[in-house]
Amino acid sequence: MEMTLLHDLSLILSVLFLFLHISPPYSFLHCIQTSLPVEEIIKALAKMGFEVMASDDAGRFVCNYVYYHSLHFAEQNEIQSLFVHVPLFLTIDEETQMHFAASLLELLASLS
Repeated sequence: MEMTLLHDLSLILSVLFLFLHISPPYSFLHCIQTSLPVEEIIKALAKMGFEVMASDDAGRFVCNYVYYHSLHFAEQNEIQSLFVHVPLFLTIDEETQMHFAASLLELLASLS
């Protein structure tokens, strides 16, 4: 019961934090998302042997805040933004993650 209450409180605070930082003319009804071809990127990375998947949820609090503001910045400056969650090195080793990051950057550069 106590964990559920803490989780609910955390969610409420995250929503409140996001609400306080939404810049006009945006509201909760305004949805922004990356203009990059996510499915195409996923297919290309999968062909390279990476286990990746798309998500429409950046998470709560910091990740969501960073992603929202990067999208907002990209929209204002006519550039593109992509948010990628990367697991801990305990889950996927550093060498594999560095190879993934380099492959993703090369792929994104080829889309330009």
